[in-house]
Amino acid sequence: MSEELTPNEPMGFSEEQINERQEKHSLMDPREKAIMDLEKDELIRKLKLAVEIDDLTGLLNRRGFNRYLEFYEAHSERTNEELSVMLIDLDRLKEINDSYGHATGDKVIQAIANTLKIGTRDADIVAHISGDEFEILLPATNTDEAESVAERLKESLLEIINNSLLWEIPEEVPINMSIGYAQRNKDEDISKTLERAETKMYEVKRSKGADRK
Repeated sequence: MSEELTPNEPMGFSEEQINERQEKHSLMDPREKAIMDLEKDELIRKLKLAVEIDDLTGLLNRRGFNRYLEFYEAHSERTNEELSVMLIDLDRLKEINDSYGHATGDKVIQAIANTLKIGTRDADIVAHISGDEFEILLPATNTDEAESVAERLKESLLEIINNSLLWEIPEEVPINMSIGYAQRNKDEDISKTLERAETKMYEVKRSKGADRK
């Protein structure tokens, strides 16, 4: 008849074995133990960070971006500081992937990510949300300022994108972009601000007759 495990009894080790391992750990040189603890903490930090970073661009992914949204929403609510969000959606990226391969499409996305990093402030939070979507959190920024940022970024992005020499293809990359932005209203849930920015982005997209691909 097999023995039943009690709720507090660990599988695989007897109480004596666990005590022996605990004692061995406690007898470790304090300096070595401190180093090991620091290395473990750093590893945990890196593992947590890894799940919030987009592999392709090195930008935050949706999960990481949402963490900052929550933080700055609370800060804006507490201090009444202006806060805006911006959505950038690439038009016709699928045509690049279909015509020249995903490797070229990835290069375009990486170039856009780098341009967004360079073209925004250190305080701004840039994220790659999905294949053709980027989002930017703009602290201490009102609607008029967000509009200026959008115009400046679009000019820089199109200059990079339409340089066919960068992609080693015989013609300009047939990509444009649609940008929407919105300033958070007082007491407004940040998700509603994002929805308003997304609505504005789709209005821009429809006005150009751009397909969402």
